[in-house]
Amino acid sequence: MRRGSSYKRLPPGWLIWLGLALLSGCAAPSALPLTPTPAAAAAVATPLPTVTATPLPLPIPPTSRPLPGATPAKTPTVVPPTAAPTATPLPLPSPTETISPTPTSVFACRSAAELAGVQPLYGIAPGPWPRPAAWSEMVFAGTGSGNVIQLGFDVEGSTAHLGELLDVLDRRGVKTTMFILGSWAETYPDWVREMARRGHEMANHTYSHSNMREMSAEQVVAELNRTEEIVLALTGQSTKPWLRPPFGSRSDESVRAAYEAGWTTVIWSGSADDWREDTNADRMCQTMREGSFPGSILYAHTYRADMPETIDRYLGEMQSRGYTFAPLSVLMAGDPTAWLTQP
Repeated sequence: MRRGSSYKRLPPGWLIWLGLALLSGCAAPSALPLTPTPAAAAAVATPLPTVTATPLPLPIPPTSRPLPGATPAKTPTVVPPTAAPTATPLPLPSPTETISPTPTSVFACRSAAELAGVQPLYGIAPGPWPRPAAWSEMVFAGTGSGNVIQLGFDVEGSTAHLGELLDVLDRRGVKTTMFILGSWAETYPDWVREMARRGHEMANHTYSHSNMREMSAEQVVAELNRTEEIVLALTGQSTKPWLRPPFGSRSDESVRAAYEAGWTTVIWSGSADDWREDTNADRMCQTMREGSFPGSILYAHTYRADMPETIDRYLGEMQSRGYTFAPLSVLMAGDPTAWLTQP
């Protein structure tokens, strides 16, 4: 540009001013109203078509394959359970009479006259029967095989009705186990021999009928050994391995001491409750029936005047239902039915 030209020099920052002007010129001035063209207005008035979205197909999951070298898992085969083997019960005798339940219990016993004609279905082969070694655990019942029951007697007290009771057992064809009190055996040795002569098994009921729960181990062994010596000398039978503690009273120490000396502590699953003064033959018979089942161990005493009648009725009731009475060694044998015989 020549000196003296009429072109005036632009003020500083003109380039910035020009750029801003150009930018503001791209938008319509806010002061001017926008008037849409007819074509634009028609385009706005026409609604857009509705578009339905089509979902993409999901990929097919890959098939599970076992790893190379792996053994495919097998589907377990469900085997239907097989029925438990059914034990073949001993045949029951045909009852000739029907029991009518009494108002007190369905276990009420019939009278001795009504049961007089009942005969046992089976008897027990004569002893001596094999006796097992002592067990460390107490015994309350047998296996229940063959509808066999053990009704034993704690032998103590008066002998006034003992002969009559032994006659009832003979008439019913019952051989059983007699738990002998040692001090009683010293007083009545002939009765101990008579029970053995009639084929009954001997067992131990201690010597003094003291509470074994309160005894030391040494006292327990001394009591049992003293009775063992007396009974063995009188009958040739050992009382081992069967011990019934007086009153059923025992402790862990007494059970262990008896076991180590050769005796198994035998309790019971049912009894006559004949220690009660207010009981009678009806009640005692019913009580024994309530505690009876295949393999049950029951006990009674020998001294009561009404015990022969009670036992006669009880045995008749149970024999009419197919039960057999056996000594304890037979009941606790692996198969008590091996000792059953036809009467």
